[in-house]
Amino acid sequence: MKRARPGARGVSKVKTGCRTCRIRRKKCDEIKPACSQCVNTQRTCDFLSLSPKVEQRSCVALNHLEVLHFDYFKNVCAPEFSLYFEDPLWEGIVLQAALKEPCIQYAILAIGSLSRSQLVPESWHDAVQYSTGQYNLAIWVLRKNLDMSGSCELAVLATILFIAIEMLQRHGNQVVTLLHFSSELLRNKSDDDLKYLRTALSQISTQLSAFLDLDGSASLVRANTAFTLRYNEIS
Repeated sequence: MKRARPGARGVSKVKTGCRTCRIRRKKCDEIKPACSQCVNTQRTCDFLSLSPKVEQRSCVALNHLEVLHFDYFKNVCAPEFSLYFEDPLWEGIVLQAALKEPCIQYAILAIGSLSRSQLVPESWHDAVQYSTGQYNLAIWVLRKNLDMSGSCELAVLATILFIAIEMLQRHGNQVVTLLHFSSELLRNKSDDDLKYLRTALSQISTQLSAFLDLDGSASLVRANTAFTLRYNEIS
């Protein structure tokens, strides 16, 4: 007996999966926060909804230099995130989040600037100044969003990018503080949708000792309030 193909007349259509796949009539594997179909085709997956209660802003218009920083992050840094966390979805997760959340975009520009400057050591000072400004903007916008929506997912995703910024500058104390901060945010959360963030934090924690050995300056005593003070000063 010939089997009816999915979606054929008389056969009920699958109503699960992300809206993007349903519109495109593609089979969705329902991987969250972004399904494989959307990640592989670089489409925005509606599973990735970091701040549903806040009106989303489109990407902030970029000037020529910022386009260079963003493209460097997209082509070099984003794939490295997937390698570091041993999950190919991470590349798409971060880039899709940047399309929805300005705080993620600001953090990406900071990372792109610092990473690009490693190719031209004499530009390091300017890169640090620029990235500090973008970093502060990211924290400020994140706070504003959290005051309105309280999105734990957005806070932890942004903090992981903040950790990357601090690592690039060898700020071991801040890395420890941010890791503790983000872990506390997830402590009482049991959502399966946040599993990818728990896995990422675990990966960072596992490799943290090697980073601190290289940094040689991390002190838990001094790190306890560093990020909290910075976070409050920007408000």
